[in-house]
Amino acid sequence: MKLRDQARGRTIPPARSTGPPSTGYKPEEDYLGDEAQLLYLEREKNPQPFGDRPLFVLAAGKRPPPPGMTEDSYKDIRHAIDQDRAEAAHLSRNSKFVLDVKSGHDIQIDDPKAVAEAVEEVVAAVKNQTKLADITVPSAGLAANVTSIFTAPVAAQVLVQSAGPFNITNITVDGTGGDQGCTPSNIWLAGIFYSSSSGEVNRVVVSGQRADGCGVGVWAENGNSSNQSAIIQASSIHDMDPLAFSRAQNPS
Repeated sequence: MKLRDQARGRTIPPARSTGPPSTGYKPEEDYLGDEAQLLYLEREKNPQPFGDRPLFVLAAGKRPPPPGMTEDSYKDIRHAIDQDRAEAAHLSRNSKFVLDVKSGHDIQIDDPKAVAEAVEEVVAAVKNQTKLADITVPSAGLAANVTSIFTAPVAAQVLVQSAGPFNITNITVDGTGGDQGCTPSNIWLAGIFYSSSSGEVNRVVVSGQRADGCGVGVWAENGNSSNQSAIIQASSIHDMDPLAFSRAQNPS
């Protein structure tokens, strides 16, 4: 993609540097800002430019704090970086995100098996025209398997009930084809459902929970008097109707 011509005639500020200026740098030829803005605007118009092409995002999970920074002060920065990596999975409706805790920057060296398996999954998805998902809707369909505190029946693909903490990591939940016909059945569809349970959803992709306006990606509710919590991090949750995330507490 050639974007430089679109930046001609614009005023480009001089480079700022704390050291001596580079003799090879010409500010008038620096179009990084223009290119980044055009890419951002293009993404706004087309959030998933890869369509249904299989996309496997494998990110480094071994990221120690830089010299001079404590683990505690770096954790928020690490979390933001992990979220940024997970966001890449949004480029396709057929995606999978894995944060490899064994690997640093050079994943192909630190964990070559993970890279090879990722490649094999993508090749198989292309060859078989299937989704990159660990959990999919079975050919026989889904059935309601839990009732919410609002008395609505729910067909949950992953159900965590009266347990805790129960953590879910490194899986993909695809709800395509799981429409329960919310009108008139009143059955909801949920990718992951925490019922009176605690836990973390980490490095997970949840998508496709479209159910005639009754689809939820991650549903967490507590019908007990004791406190429960569900934490979502470094995950991609997209293509729901109507909610990516729902939480509720029994008012009593």
